[in-house]
Amino acid sequence: MASSLVLDTRSPAEFASGHLPGALNIAHTELRRRIDEVREVAAGRPVRVMCASGMRSYLAHRVLTENGLDSATLSGGILTLRAFLDGTDVLHDTDSIHTSGRLQ
Repeated sequence: MASSLVLDTRSPAEFASGHLPGALNIAHTELRRRIDEVREVAAGRPVRVMCASGMRSYLAHRVLTENGLDSATLSGGILTLRAFLDGTDVLHDTDSIHTSGRLQ
């Protein structure tokens, strides 16, 4: 996923419980007003959207495509990813690009 931006649309608290390294965290409820931020961080790369189970990422995907961004969702969200990884240490509780509206 190095060539794509991973956008995690869960809440900051959910994000803090574990996320993909380098993911941008913008809750789906904030996405419309922060779309320029996504565009800037993506810098022309495709955006791959995830949440807990897939519903919020689907809504975010719709907003992104409406705004001309190349977007796709992780079907099943982080719950499916965790089940697939089954205990591997890929998810982190730090190491994010962005949380709660402030660049890290």
